[in-house]
Amino acid sequence: MDELKAWTIATILFLVAVLLTRCASIQANIEQTRIWQAKADEATAALGAGPVTVVLGPGLTGCYDRGSRQITLGVETPYRDWLAAHELGHAILGHSEGGNLDQEMAANAEAVKVLQVWGRSEEADSSVRCRAAGS
Repeated sequence: MDELKAWTIATILFLVAVLLTRCASIQANIEQTRIWQAKADEATAALGAGPVTVVLGPGLTGCYDRGSRQITLGVETPYRDWLAAHELGHAILGHSEGGNLDQEMAANAEAVKVLQVWGRSEEADSSVRCRAAGS
């Protein structure tokens, strides 16, 4: 009986630890989503576009869905600011899914404007210039 009680207590403690860890992860995701949503709101307001919804997703890539006016940002990319600016570029320009190279280049150019709203500049950040040029 003592063995069963010890096993039950250990299981409960394990489950509590798992739940607390998940709660912390969920809270961190909510906070990151708030941060990126505020940045998106700042950029769309400054550039005269309608609001978009920001969702954080898995992976390295992002996408813009015109129907829902939603951008998804891959949380594993080290270039999330550039990715967000690029996807916001699609939203600001009203691009639809399945874009072509011209739309991608236009979104890159618009992304530079978004990054400038966020206080970045081509002179101070060579990655802005390189990515806008398609490198």
